[in-house]
Amino acid sequence: SLSILVYAMSKHQLMDIHVVIRKTLVYSALAISVLVLYTILVAHFTRREILPLANFSIFTSALSITMAIFIFVKGQRQRLAMLWSAMCLAVGLWSLGFGMMTRSQTFEECIFWQKWFLYGGAAMIPAIFLHFVSILVREDVRRTLQCFYLCAVLFEIINFSGFLATAEINAPFH
Repeated sequence: SLSILVYAMSKHQLMDIHVVIRKTLVYSALAISVLVLYTILVAHFTRREILPLANFSIFTSALSITMAIFIFVKGQRQRLAMLWSAMCLAVGLWSLGFGMMTRSQTFEECIFWQKWFLYGGAAMIPAIFLHFVSILVREDVRRTLQCFYLCAVLFEIINFSGFLATAEINAPFH
């Protein structure tokens, strides 16, 4: 078994310090670039009235959905990776709904984004997150998960049937 370990280390260059340093530098540069881009975008969008919040939410949505796709593709169908991908997708939908709802010009457009994206994503976040954490810490909470998912599905049914996001336009907003 020692020979297999030595073979794997030499074949995949696991002990080559140049490979380790090169990968460290590449990933550090990538992380710093993303952080700088994030800071620039936040600074740029915070100079207007409510649009910074909407733009920031849409940007957060793009990052979350991109992360969900990346994890789904690279996760090799592992249960934990798929749950985190679903979590990122739910956060992305919620954030997109919030950003677009804030940017809406009409009442109908606002209700559309609220109903189909904001509440659609928000309903699933607690259940998926509890499921993810329970697997991560290896805790058996099946009954609680069933209750959480049942509540989330009921919330979605109430939302999509039109009973959750109901509102009227009141004065002076006619």
